[in-house]
Order: sequence, then structure tokens, then C-alpha cells
Amino acid sequence: MCGRYGLADPREVDDRFSAQQIPGLELSDLYVPRYNIAPTQDVLTVALSKRLAGGRAVKRLRWGLVAEWALKDRTKPRPINIKCESLLERPHFRRLLERKRCLIPADGFYEWQGTGKDKQPWSIGLASGELFAFAGVWDACRDEDGWLVSCAILTTRPNGVVAPIHDRMPIILRPELEELWLDPSVTEAEVLAECFVPLPEAVMDRYPVRALVNDVNNEGPELRRRVDLAPSQPTLI
Repeated sequence: MCGRYGLADPREVDDRFSAQQIPGLELSDLYVPRYNIAPTQDVLTVALSKRLAGGRAVKRLRWGLVAEWALKDRTKPRPINIKCESLLERPHFRRLLERKRCLIPADGFYEWQGTGKDKQPWSIGLASGELFAFAGVWDACRDEDGWLVSCAILTTRPNGVVAPIHDRMPIILRPELEELWLDPSVTEAEVLAECFVPLPEAVMDRYPVRALVNDVNNEGPELRRRVDLAPSQPTLI
């Protein structure tokens, strides 16, 4: 799964994903470096927009997918991650796969390795350190305060970088598949399933970081600083 991620230079998002900001929508609070993005927070995403004549727009979405029935009943799940297999098995998720796909820009995410009482956090991303996009889906529902537009990150089986830490990993789209993921003419699950293949481990990297990331109130580049594992902690293969 992916329960925390970072976007250190959101100013790159517009150019990297050929997206525009929608006139009149204020996003300045999202264009700040973030190293500890957490569920329920608003995040930068890229999706197609009717207000831009179907062009790519940078949008504000709440991380944690809220369907209409979940808005009315807070006991219903608001998933931050959705297994790609579930997109094919559940009718509501399948509709989102067909019509409501988005890119969720990031440059790293965190997973935790169990080590007895404690859990060691690891920073994971591209070996190049470059910006990438998680595959996401979104939904919108309306209450008395207006529209709530939310999203979830899709997950798949892990590659060799993530497997020693967790049995799932977020879907990181290869650049050539970002176009497919946002193509509104593509609605066939069988075609989109090409995006569900884990990113090759050869292009990824992981390293241990301090437990500062455990607290959502902590922010800053120090959360990404590589640390040495204590002698008592297991070394990943």
C-alpha cells in the first residue's frame, strides 16, 4: 500500500505533465514542498477538465476516496489505496476506472518494515530521483457545503525493491503509459490493465530513513535523509 508520500518540488508538475491550472481556482497552498503527505489531506493531481476543453488540468483532490454513500455514512470506508484487481471486481470501482482516472504526482513514498516492537520506515522512489505519477482514480459527491472531489492511489503486486517490505506497492506509471491512463477514449479494462504491471525494480531505489516520518506533523527534507540501520535491525535482501 501507500500511506505516505512526498512531492518536494510541485513547481515541476505543470511542465512535467503538460498540465494547466484552471483560472480562478486557488492552488498556491499546494505548490509548496511536501515530504510527508498523508491521507485526508488535499493533494495535487492531474486530470482532464471540461473547463479546459478536455485538456489536462492541475486539480485539488482530497486523498481518500469518498463515494456518495460514504459521505452520508461515515462508517463506510474511504480508501486511500485500491487494489487494481478490485477495479475489475466491483462495479463502482470499474466505472471509475473507465471514466475517472487521474495522475497523482510524487517523487517518493514511504513503507514501513516490521522490526519487533518498532517499524523501520523506508523511502522509495526512482533511482534517478525524478518526478513520477501514481495511477489514481477520483470521484465527486455533493453535500450541503458543496462538492467534495477525492482520489485514491491504485496498488499492484510488489517488485523486488518493495517486496521485502510490503506485499503491495503503488502503481507508478511509466511515462509512456501516462498518456494512455488519461486518454478518455480508452475505457476497456483489458487495455488499461497494461498499466497495472509493477515498475521494473532496476529503475527504483530504497533506503532507510528516520522515524520522523511516523508523525504527520513533521515536515521537511530531513525526513528523506538516509540513515544507517542499527545492528539489531534486519538487512533487506
